[in-house]
Order: sequence, then structure tokens, then C-alpha cells
Amino acid sequence: MTIYRCNHCGSVAETNLAPNTTSNCAKCSNEVKIYDAAFYVQSLLQRYFALNKEFKQLQETHQILENQSKQLHEQNQALESQLKTGQAENKSAPNNSKPKLPQDIADKIKSIFNEQANVKLSAFSTDIRKILPDFDQTKYGFKKKFLDFVRQCDFLVVKGEAGNAAVSLKKSPQKQPEKTPAKPKINLNDTDLFANQETVEKIKQYLNNKNLTATFDYDALDMSGYFDESSEIIGDNFALLEKHLKSIRYMYHNDKVGLTINCEDLSKNESQKLQEIFKQLFDYTIFAKYFYHNDDKKIRITLNTAESVKKFMLGGWLEWFAAIKLIKQVHGKGKKFAIAR
Repeated sequence: MTIYRCNHCGSVAETNLAPNTTSNCAKCSNEVKIYDAAFYVQSLLQRYFALNKEFKQLQETHQILENQSKQLHEQNQALESQLKTGQAENKSAPNNSKPKLPQDIADKIKSIFNEQANVKLSAFSTDIRKILPDFDQTKYGFKKKFLDFVRQCDFLVVKGEAGNAAVSLKKSPQKQPEKTPAKPKINLNDTDLFANQETVEKIKQYLNNKNLTATFDYDALDMSGYFDESSEIIGDNFALLEKHLKSIRYMYHNDKVGLTINCEDLSKNESQKLQEIFKQLFDYTIFAKYFYHNDDKKIRITLNTAESVKKFMLGGWLEWFAAIKLIKQVHGKGKKFAIAR
């Protein structure tokens, strides 16, 4: 069966004409292209599922951003409340700010510790008078008692009791190394990052140096479709699927499309797992139809006859499986790499 869709009036109709030919629209007589019906529906489904996948990702991103916006709003309200409370307290509280020495005076006092880390409190007063004969701490707002002066200086530390007290410089807090911002994560099952000439340039140069030429299939590394996910489903469950894959290959080689799988002899877990796998492959358009008959415990599928899917199920899935697993392994180690098919 073949089908066409008129780009002029939007009419869709079945025909008996050969695919990849042209005819005239029955409604408006505009020239139309004839497509194989299965191929046309397959193309529509692939586009639908791709858009649906992108829509779900946008929904998830929107939800994350909405939650972050809500959290920021709540934090902002809390900060405004704290600010108002702090301003009210500042108006009623007395001014208890610490006095501060002029920088040149502070530097001269710090120079006492150039040759010694600790100075006894009794000697410290004498040392200050040697370098600053007219020093008077009260002139800068400090208390007259020398021990109180030392304790109020923000760059000095007093350790020990009054009789054996020692003075030292306060250690400056160490600057924490700046954290390198994390690189944005890539969804390796939904990217065309590897499907371009730039990613295989080093491989091409290597082959050229060996006087070898190769033709690169960039679409074979386009992970924005469903072949990579489907290959992982098959590869990760190969033990359960092996005999069914043989049946599928047999069906393709003999131009048959309907396959029935009996689940009666399987355990409950195996049967459920098999249903999940075939339903997922159907959602990824690997199968044209899927149905599970609960009464007779049979899975019935209709194969997708599109050439790309046929090639995939006849063995191409293994190349996709090897590629996506290798990419994930190397990418997970943070290594730079080039890959091509």
C-alpha cells in the first residue's frame, strides 16, 4: 500500500501506485510524491517520538527552574526579614564597634614579631615604647589598661594567664582555592555531539598518515534518535532475548512480519521483563505493533519493515551497543577522545 500527502491542500489518501513516483492530488490536482505507507508512518512516528522526548525534557527543565525560582523567592523573603530585624536592632543597640589603630602604627607593632613568634606581655609593653616612645592607646579609643588594649587589637592574640601571658600575631585565614565550575552534563543518549566531521578529524589524520582512506558515517553516531537506547536494551538483556532475536532475523530473511512469543513456560519475572522490553522497543519504533494477550499469555509483535530498522535488527544493534557503551565508559573517566564509524 502507498500513500501521499498534498503539500498544497493537505489532503491525505491511499493509492495503488508504486512508491517514489509522482501523481496528482485527487482533490486539487497538485503534483504529489507517492510514499510507501509503512515508511511514511515510520517517519511520522520517529518525528513524533523525538518531539515528545524533547517536550518531556523541556517540562523537566521548566519544573527544575520553577522550583529554583520558588526557593530563591523564599530565601529573598527570609533575607529581607532578617535585614529589617537587624536594622531595628541596630537603631536600639549602642555603638560597640572595636577601636582601630592607624595602619602605620599597627605595622610598627607587628614588626616586633619579625624575629620572634611570641612575646611575653610584660616585655611587649616595653617593646612598643622602644619603637613608639609617645604611644598612647587611649588616644585611639582603647582602654587604658594594657591587657585590655592587646585583647582589643584585631591582629593580636593573648594566651595564658595575666602573670605568664604571651602575645602573638593572629594568623590570617588561608584563602580557599577557587573551585573550578562543573562542566554541564551531557545526555549521551540524546546528543548529536559525535555526529559531525570535527569529532573524527584526529582519526582521519591518523588514517591519512598511514595512507589509508575511509568513508565516515556520521549518522551512525547520532544519539538523538532511539537506536542507541534500543541497542542498550537488547545488549543488556541479551541472554533473555537471544532466541527471540534469531526468530526476528528469520522473519526478516523470509519477508514475514508477524511474530508470536509464548510466555506460558516463563517465570512471572521473566514474562514481565520480556513484556517491558518489547513494549519499550515498540515505543522506540523498532516494532510496528505490540500487544500482550493476557488470556493465552502471548506477546504478538509486527516487525517494522523500514530499511534502517531492518538493518538494525539484523545485527546493526551490536555496533550501536558497542559504540554507546564505549562512549559512556571513556566520557565517564573525563578523557578526551575521538570516535567514528
